[in-house]
Amino acid sequence: MNGMFHDCGKCGGYLVLAYDGWSCNQCGRKYFLRNGRTEEMWWKNPKVK
Repeated sequence: MNGMFHDCGKCGGYLVLAYDGWSCNQCGRKYFLRNGRTEEMWWKNPKVK
């Protein structure tokens, strides 16, 4: 791994960097990085259960 992947924490998937932040490859949740930690962008995830 090259440090560009992070765990989702919700579904066990991994996050990949997209144009609008980090996106999970399995559940589709959007995240952003703050102080080296991922935090969910809940306002962009209204359709994800």
